[in-house]
Amino acid sequence: DATVYYTTDGSAPTMSSTAYRGPFTISRTTTVKARAFYENGDGSTGTTSATYALKAPTKPVAEPASGTKFVGEQLVTLTVGAGAVVYYTTDGTDPTITSTVYEGPIPVTTTTTIKAIAVNADGVVSDVFAGEYILNKVEQPVISPTTGSTFASSLTVNISCPTEGATIRYTTDGSEPTEESPVYKRFKITERTKIKAKAFADGMAASDVVTAEYALGTCANPIISLVDGTV
Repeated sequence: DATVYYTTDGSAPTMSSTAYRGPFTISRTTTVKARAFYENGDGSTGTTSATYALKAPTKPVAEPASGTKFVGEQLVTLTVGAGAVVYYTTDGTDPTITSTVYEGPIPVTTTTTIKAIAVNADGVVSDVFAGEYILNKVEQPVISPTTGSTFASSLTVNISCPTEGATIRYTTDGSEPTEESPVYKRFKITERTKIKAKAFADGMAASDVVTAEYALGTCANPIISLVDGTV
């Protein structure tokens, strides 16, 4: 004559909980707790509990692995178990079922974070895969003095690069430096000049271009003062 009451939210069942009338369906990882009560409120000596874990697909696996450094273009392949669909992003956001569907190797040409999920036929979503692919690029050169500096007659320009072993090339005619441009050696300028510099190294992508402009300074107008009584 007892009635079984149960919960699926982890709370202890009472006579205010759902009365069990027959088999029911769950669609996510669930803990079911049940207790029997007589009409007078007397309950069973304990609560029965059972947990059912929804089996999710494994998260995608990437080739090459996260942390790979590359030059030019890198193709990233994602694999999952049979029957699952992969969705991915390349902008750092977490993927959803509205993200791009993976249909083949992902081309990467700059430092990129790929995130991906696998979704099985039942709509169950895997953990998120996150992998960073790093463009092996020379660091940008540093020009000193800073751009905008003025000088009276001449100015010595220093250019350095944080990447060890890199070769710095530069121009002073406003054009973009290439591997054919002059190799940097300390030099002086004596007129208004725009300097562009770029660094190169074997096995690495060339750095971004840094630009600095310098102008001849102008003297202030002379100030003439007269002392009382001066003729």
